[in-house]
Order: sequence, then C-alpha cells, then structure tokens
Amino acid sequence: MAKLIVLLRGINVGGHHRIQMADLRGMAEAVGATQAATYIQSGNLVVETGQSAGRYRQALVDEFGNNFRWVPQMMVMALGTYRKVLDACPYRAEGAADPKAVHVYFLEKAPTAAAQKAVDALPRVDEQTTLAKHALYLWSPGGIGKSTMVKGLDKALGVAATARNWRSCQKILDLAEGL
Repeated sequence: MAKLIVLLRGINVGGHHRIQMADLRGMAEAVGATQAATYIQSGNLVVETGQSAGRYRQALVDEFGNNFRWVPQMMVMALGTYRKVLDACPYRAEGAADPKAVHVYFLEKAPTAAAQKAVDALPRVDEQTTLAKHALYLWSPGGIGKSTMVKGLDKALGVAATARNWRSCQKILDLAEGL
C-alpha cells in the first residue's frame, strides 16, 4: 500500500467550492483509499491506497466530476516525493522559526527557463524565492498577505501550482507518517 498526499487548490475559499472534509474523506475511500485523513478545511488529504499517484488522481477527478459541478486543481504525490520536496526547501531554518513566513508552491510539472526569468523579474520587497523541479520555495518574512510578488506568481510560473505554508506542510507530513 502506498501513502499519497493530495493537495486540492481553491476549495472552501471565500464561500466557493465548498466541501466538508468528511465528504472528501468519503470520496477518497470510494475511489480506493483504505485510509483517508484530512488536515484543516483547505483541501489537504492523505490516503493509503494500492493505486499509483496518477491512477488515484484520475479516480478522484472522476469522483469530483460525478458529485459536483466543478473539479478542483489537485496535486497527488507519493509520500516519499512529498518528503523530498520538503527536504529540498532552502528556507527550512526560517520555516522552523516562523512557519507562516515560508511557503511551498507544489508544481504540477517542472517549470521552464522562461518561468525562472519571469519569477526573478517579479517585484519584491523582502521575499526570497528558489525555483526547483517540483516546487517553488518562498520566504516572505513580512508575511504573504503583504507580499507584492505573490499576485503575479501563478502567471510567472506558467504551470499549475498550489501553495502551503511551512506549518501546514509539516502537519500534512506528520499526518501521513501517522496513517
């Protein structure tokens, strides 16, 4: 059995795309998870399944399509991949000191060289970024809410992405390891 991390983007935000976490866990089990757990109301799901990440993602996409009129963007990865993405974060020390100041943008696919240039060109005050194959790491000591660069980040990346702060990343890891 494999442990998978499922990160949904844009659910339960501003009253849109609402889903109860109990319903999400039920959907996860309906498509083959033997165990499913969620962290907070923003689409963080950990499952244990006999399916690959790609196959499980497609099954969950289909289940959303059958139950709702929308399908959220979702990143599905094996626990080992998730752990490697976190281990590669160059701002781990900053995240330990202030877990809300460090964010990991999980990327659907590797960004292009043009994406690196576009990210580097974004206006910033005190933010620092590192773009890697599976993630963009952001350290925003002034807070992401005050960040001038975050508004243009999705367009600059040019690939589907969903972000979590360092605290959430660690809680999801703990949840998966305890499953």
